[in-house]
Amino acid sequence: MFENLGSVGKTVGARTLEFDYSGTNDVALIIGASSGSGRARAAIDHVRVFKLPANYAEWETGYGLLLGKYGDDDEDGVDNITEFGLGLDPTVDGGVDDGALPELSDNGSVLTYVVAQRNNDASLVFNLITTDNLVFGPWSTNNAPADYTIAGTETVGTFDYVTNLIDTASGQKFVKPMVTEAP
Repeated sequence: MFENLGSVGKTVGARTLEFDYSGTNDVALIIGASSGSGRARAAIDHVRVFKLPANYAEWETGYGLLLGKYGDDDEDGVDNITEFGLGLDPTVDGGVDDGALPELSDNGSVLTYVVAQRNNDASLVFNLITTDNLVFGPWSTNNAPADYTIAGTETVGTFDYVTNLIDTASGQKFVKPMVTEAP
């Protein structure tokens, strides 16, 4: 027997749509859209249903990771705790799990950088790190407002999508997210 959970009625694009269910019956996900002419039209790339991990340990166990928080099981240059914090897949180079890859856009002298940050694990510390030289320059942590400003945050489920504005008028800048665990 199926239980009617009602209609979510929200357009979410490529982001994660979440609902809570504590019942014991089967759950069916029915997706549909109307083209306005009365005929239903929908395009579905893929659907996954899974239990969201409550913390890093659950996530690590679920993926069967072997190299620990600061290891890089998929050898993509991003450590496991950063992949957890950003909602990436630690077994596929560049793979997305339930978060999103950072988004970039440029409007001349300002680079807009939107990064997903997991909000259901208080032990995580998020930093945006920058450098002006990939060969010799050190990566600097938390240079806001010197290197960037936080323009806003949109919360979608277990992720905050943080919009950062980076001034590029003063020369080249390289930026990447870094996730660590609070001491």
